[in-house]
Amino acid sequence: MEIRHKRIVLRDETEADIADEIRWNTTDTRWHDFDAPWEKEDDLRSFDAEDCRRKTLERIANRTPDGMRKSFEICLADGRHIGSTGSYYIDGDCNFDDERRFSPPRHTIGIDICEPDCWGQGLGGEVYEALCRYYFSLGDGELYTQTWSGNERLLRMAARVGFEEFHRDVGMREVRGGVYDRVTLRLSRDKFPAKYGE
Repeated sequence: MEIRHKRIVLRDETEADIADEIRWNTTDTRWHDFDAPWEKEDDLRSFDAEDCRRKTLERIANRTPDGMRKSFEICLADGRHIGSTGSYYIDGDCNFDDERRFSPPRHTIGIDICEPDCWGQGLGGEVYEALCRYYFSLGDGELYTQTWSGNERLLRMAARVGFEEFHRDVGMREVRGGVYDRVTLRLSRDKFPAKYGE
């Protein structure tokens, strides 16, 4: 599957992406300073390149052609691979709930643009727009995204797309000696089309 939107392309992962994934988790790790930085040290220490390769090949082999995608790889229009998206579900307290025990399920999206030279250009907003269009087209009535209060770029971008603060856990995250909030944002389907003229 491939979704083209403005300057970005969202597509299924391929075996060729594995080398970037390994590089982003071993040497070029600056992106992790913004995405769950409280997990960075443990994640990088426990990263296993061979396990990454094996799991990626398994996902590719088991992918159904027309099934809902929980994740995409992010590329520029010229094909350069710059990151990935992911999605999961949260419960009534905005905690991880991938078994969807909470009803109705709260579908939560996120992205990692892992190439620093692609930051600050509005590409993240374009990725979010494309993801929202995709998941709303599959019937989601609301979408959520989560971050920490120190990730000001993501908070600004999400607000431009139309997300509004839904829930805040004060003082839940400690990052580089500072204390931050966990922030959950929500976008309802009826607000998204009006913003983008669909």
